[in-house]
Amino acid sequence: VIHNIEELERDEIPFVILNYRLERPKTSYVAIDKEHGSYLAVKHLIDLGHRRIGFINGSLPQHIEERFYGYRRALDEGGIDLKSEYIVTVTEGWVEKTGYEAADSLLDLPQPPTSIVTASDLIAIGVYKRLKERGLRVPEDISVIGYDDIPIARYQAPPLTTIRQPYYDLGVKAVDILMRFINNHHQSSVHEIIKPSLVKRDSCAPASR
Repeated sequence: VIHNIEELERDEIPFVILNYRLERPKTSYVAIDKEHGSYLAVKHLIDLGHRRIGFINGSLPQHIEERFYGYRRALDEGGIDLKSEYIVTVTEGWVEKTGYEAADSLLDLPQPPTSIVTASDLIAIGVYKRLKERGLRVPEDISVIGYDDIPIARYQAPPLTTIRQPYYDLGVKAVDILMRFINNHHQSSVHEIIKPSLVKRDSCAPASR
């Protein structure tokens, strides 16, 4: 990938990288602030009184780092110690199967979390299924937050609280930057970050234990 970018830079072909931060002086990108997304999710749970917060992270290197930093920042601000056993990094994609399997590693802890933040809505749906099989209710027994706000998130039982990524705004900004480059070849590179938002639904409740 870097080789292709170097070719584009050398040939002065206008381009913008979407949703990935690549810190190069001649490369422009527009990315969603994934750290802020995780921070919003964890802070919401802390505000509800949760102190044992599980975190099922994804498998893309930069995404892992950014989302983990958001998780850690919210814990730090809440005066909560970071516990490695509450963090699970999936390796088989951000799909239901990984959430289903990862849930057990959190639920089997001596002190399982009272809430779980996931790297995608699909992972959260897998967590839902495993929780139900184990006789646990969302949100009465355990709160769950997804990430992405895909259409089926609102139709889960209960509807899933999640982080909405503003993909439309991402595309609009990228096209705007690209048009500026096409009209002005001497335009400086642009690095833009867009904030995601928390969508509150019914999968979170105050901590009961």
